Amino acid sequence: MSTQDRDMTLLKRYRSGDCEAGHELILNYQKLIYKLAHAAHREHHRVDFQDICQEAFFGGLKAIDKYDESRGLQFKGYINWWFRSAITKYCGDNNVSSMRIPICAQKKIQPISAAGAQSPNE
Repeated sequence: MSTQDRDMTLLKRYRSGDCEAGHELILNYQKLIYKLAHAAHREHHRVDFQDICQEAFFGGLKAIDKYDESRGLQFKGYINWWFRSAITKYCGDNNVSSMRIPICAQKKIQPISAAGAQSPNE
């Protein structure tokens, strides 16, 4: 049985009311989730790895709910897009900079930022 066939079988079971099938469907992509989350965690080191994984799982749930097999897309590509989308949105919503600023530069920036916050606007 191919991956696409297995996914479609689980998706049909999930849509007929078997919640365990949806859970199993997402767990089949757990390795992909961890790979994407690890890459995002390296880029956005301030975000907790487990939080990124959790958001990817939520993206997978959206993919299961929104997938339309009549459009001819492979489920693997579709759920991958939702994983990436959920991770990107989560990192963006948490104002995580994609550029790491060294500690020595942060110490120089802090007094300037504090002085700017205290001075009256003209």
